[in-house]
Amino acid sequence: INFLRCSVKMALNMQQQITIAAWAITYANDREAARRARLVHLDFKGAPPRIRYLEKLFPLIAAAGATAILVEYEDMFPYEGSLANVSARNAYSKSEIYALISAAKLNNLQVIPLIQTFGHLEFVLKLPEFKHLRELPSFPQELCPLNPKSLDSLVYEMLKQVMMLHSTSKYMHIGCDEVYHMGACSKCSHVDTKELFANHVASISRFIRESYPGVTPLIWDDMLRRWSPADHAKWGLGELVEPVVWVYADDIHSLLPHFAWHAYRRTFSHIWTAGAYKGASGETALVPEVQKHHLNTVSWLSIMKNCSGCKGYILTGWSRYDHFAVLCELLPVSVPSLIHNLLLASRGDTHHIPKFLNCPQSMYISLDSKSFHSQFSKCNFPGSDALLAINNLSVLKSMVKELRKKTGGWISSYNIRYNFSSPMRILQCLSEVTQLSREITAYRDKTENVLLEYIDSFSVSEWLEQRLQPLQDEIIALEQSMQNLMDKDTWPRRPL
Repeated sequence: INFLRCSVKMALNMQQQITIAAWAITYANDREAARRARLVHLDFKGAPPRIRYLEKLFPLIAAAGATAILVEYEDMFPYEGSLANVSARNAYSKSEIYALISAAKLNNLQVIPLIQTFGHLEFVLKLPEFKHLRELPSFPQELCPLNPKSLDSLVYEMLKQVMMLHSTSKYMHIGCDEVYHMGACSKCSHVDTKELFANHVASISRFIRESYPGVTPLIWDDMLRRWSPADHAKWGLGELVEPVVWVYADDIHSLLPHFAWHAYRRTFSHIWTAGAYKGASGETALVPEVQKHHLNTVSWLSIMKNCSGCKGYILTGWSRYDHFAVLCELLPVSVPSLIHNLLLASRGDTHHIPKFLNCPQSMYISLDSKSFHSQFSKCNFPGSDALLAINNLSVLKSMVKELRKKTGGWISSYNIRYNFSSPMRILQCLSEVTQLSREITAYRDKTENVLLEYIDSFSVSEWLEQRLQPLQDEIIALEQSMQNLMDKDTWPRRPL
């Protein structure tokens, strides 16, 4: 059985390599692909990286084919004046933003800021002073587009402050995705939702184009996917914005209908597409699903091959699914997935990834997620020690799981509730539990020091609380329960 499993796994890996090789041949003949921009999305609303780490990362992603970075600041931007409370208490300083832009320029990477202007405004609308701008009083996700203060007192002011620090940027991404409750408030419910969306986007786009000549607004496309060519012609967004069409599945057309793609190509002179290198594998994922992202990138490149208006490809890397969500994959542990997909998008193959990430020359690359991350934790790239720490967390989780099985018959919740168990059985496991408790504590100290090289102390504390604290609490509680059970030397008759 094990032999058959290995044979099937090898066959799948060989098939993956054949797929990559076949794509590389096609890709090499696609001159248009070489001219397209390749953007790396950095999501700062979760575990924002230290600037000194980005200074090490930028040369690597530039060498792998990135031409720009798409920076989603959210509450990490140093807002001032009426927006001062929008910034997180650990937001970047202006000098840090300038250092980021300088490091990007040094590596020939454009910087494109991304500012949410419609949906995903939780980081602003959660605050008391901006509550009155919500579409629905109970939900801080969306801005009311018909509130006269939405644009002047919030959106335009955000754009002004961001553009002041990004005066050389040629693009501004204004978000506008997942506006779930559009048209829900009493003011907006009498207006067609397409009209609401189009007018809001048009107002913001005109403000950008008039205030900052030469700057082109980008928007996520999902709110436009059900629009017909007639809708596009009616509302005239084709002259104002460039859409970023995002799908993270390998079967892109299952989420992007053919009619929508054709409508985009007829309406917009330029289209961008977006896959992912992290942040699309589940809200609590520790590491990216590499094979999923690989297939998604290959699918997008195949579609773009016949799209002369496709201007660039964006690899998104979400750090939270929204402002209120817990952390998903950290940036440092996702570098192998990022470089893998960048090489695929820029060169059509990934054969040189071991060289880029300073890996052993003989390393065989499998796209199986567990094997992939285990292999690359042995390399030496900016973030490899963080990846090793994440892999070790999986080992600790497995040890705790095995311990649960081992002690389940005598230290169940039933045994603990009635203080009724065998001291001999408990004693056999107590030393193992105590040792595991020490290992978790040692892991916490070591991992904290590793992660502090990449993210700030607040983000490290949050990650440890979400990922490690439940394990630590479980072992401490188990250890205490075992001690209580050991202290008992007489027991009552059944039934308990």
